[in-house]
Amino acid sequence: MDTPGTPSVNLPDIKTLESLIEKLIEANSTIPVVVEGKRDRDALRMLGAQGEIITIHSGSTLYEFSEKLIKRYPEVILLTDWDKKGELLYGKLASLLRGSYEGHEHIRKELIRLTNSLIKEVEELPALMEYLKTKYPPDTRD
Repeated sequence: MDTPGTPSVNLPDIKTLESLIEKLIEANSTIPVVVEGKRDRDALRMLGAQGEIITIHSGSTLYEFSEKLIKRYPEVILLTDWDKKGELLYGKLASLLRGSYEGHEHIRKELIRLTNSLIKEVEELPALMEYLKTKYPPDTRD
């Protein structure tokens, strides 16, 4: 991440990213987060998420997976990666989960806006946050 040509992140964006992750963790205390796989789930745990985190790749079709979610939860936070595969998956799930995820759609959109030039996967969030905290320690941000 600290290579020539890597876009820099300005300090307000770091604070916004930290705040957004805190909001995600807080929301996850009552609302399940849907991620692509185990590494994404582990990454959210590393960031402090303690609520239910559901992985998509659990052996059923997307339709079956979505039907189970709709029956079990009134709402979910849909957090797929923002690489090409993740975007396709997000589009399919968003269509199947219509009415269940929109209330928290802003979390994923804002994560993409803040990190798109640096990372493309949920599993990369802990490393990015560690990098930013090392490069821009909290006492140097004000």
